[in-house]
Amino acid sequence: MTQYDPYQLQDPNYVPPIEDVRVGFGPRFGAFLIDALASIAIAVIVAMIFMTMGLKPSIFGEEDLDQILSVYKMLGIGGSEMSMIMDFFGTIVVASIVVAFAYSLIELMWGTSPGKMTLGLQIARSDGTRGDLSLYAKRWAVKHIKDILQFAAFIGTIQVLETIGGVLGFVIFIGFFFVFSDSRMTLHDRIAQSAVFRKRDIKG
Repeated sequence: MTQYDPYQLQDPNYVPPIEDVRVGFGPRFGAFLIDALASIAIAVIVAMIFMTMGLKPSIFGEEDLDQILSVYKMLGIGGSEMSMIMDFFGTIVVASIVVAFAYSLIELMWGTSPGKMTLGLQIARSDGTRGDLSLYAKRWAVKHIKDILQFAAFIGTIQVLETIGGVLGFVIFIGFFFVFSDSRMTLHDRIAQSAVFRKRDIKG
């Protein structure tokens, strides 16, 4: 980070570089942890509701299921216990996917998440001006490109889309570490020309 003359910081007319106004790793990671814990808690509640309603989705094919059941038998786990474990595991996985997708839409619509709101953070344009739905949607689409393509692959049974989604998802994941750069922008921020700021620092 650039070093500044301390007298500059006392000047009421001094305007810091935009890179120093953007939020870095610490607060963003804190918001991520809050969102992750909230999402997990909601997913567990939704899974319990699904099971109460008798919805027990299976995420395993017949071959996978046979292999898992054979392992359970080797461990001496009874049939009723196996069934309960498999039902709960399948339900929690599906509930987690549904909740994670719905949870991400909060950021798409309002440019912030419950975690970011808790810490007073907001997505805006990279120059610090207020964002809008088109900016949030572009950033969301880039950030979640893996999920979008894998969902499209599932609907259209196009295997290559799932492969492409996996590759792009890995690239976006690596791009998260760009937040440590001087720009404090992740890869999906750079593509969407967005950044995270404290609400009080956003202009317009």
